[in-house]
Amino acid sequence: RFVMNMMAGVVQSFLLNGPSTNPPGQGFSWGLTVGEMYWLMLGAVIPTLLPALYFFREKRRRSSIGGYIHHQQEHPGNDSSGPYSKIPPPSSSSSASSTSILSNKREGGGAKARPADEAGTGTTMAKQLSEVWHVMHNVTVFFIMIWSLGNVVLAGASNRVSLIMEGSIIQMSQLLFGIDNISTYLTLSVGIWLFKTYLINYNWRMTQVWTTFIVASLNCLWLVPVLTFFRNPWFAVFID
Repeated sequence: RFVMNMMAGVVQSFLLNGPSTNPPGQGFSWGLTVGEMYWLMLGAVIPTLLPALYFFREKRRRSSIGGYIHHQQEHPGNDSSGPYSKIPPPSSSSSASSTSILSNKREGGGAKARPADEAGTGTTMAKQLSEVWHVMHNVTVFFIMIWSLGNVVLAGASNRVSLIMEGSIIQMSQLLFGIDNISTYLTLSVGIWLFKTYLINYNWRMTQVWTTFIVASLNCLWLVPVLTFFRNPWFAVFID
């Protein structure tokens, strides 16, 4: 996702940096219009979206008796590297039981080995909603949901001075907008790496507090171009 966003910044910098999308005297002598850019995006998304929707499904691993092993059937002590458990080697008793089931199946009697979805252990919408309802009874998860909702609402209500300053007052070119987008996601990637490397075992509440303070402090820097005549485009890129 980060790479694709940075690629969008590259496209914005070099394909949308024409005279029709920039302030007078900025940008290249050629470039796509906004309508042409939308058609380009549509042509890039549709060929990749349809195959992704087809292949975006969970894989099931077939067991030794013709059924399917789901992640809910993971055996204790089995080191699983993914959402699906590795099938342990059958013991003598399980082999005998499997042989008995298969022989009964050939003779038309006994229990019939069915896939996990048919046996009632698969994933359905009703089961997913039931699991979500069960998880919501956990107080910690409930508090996290409240925090996430509040964080999203407050983030949506943040100041939009950057858009006004960059587009109307500073009048940044599309090249600088693209560089701004690329540098933003590069910085975010570095921040995620720093968190996973040094702060993953630190107090997350304190991390949330001081990182929010840093973001608020950087937003206060927008007062400099608002109240003064220091309106350098690279300063706006730095704040973002």
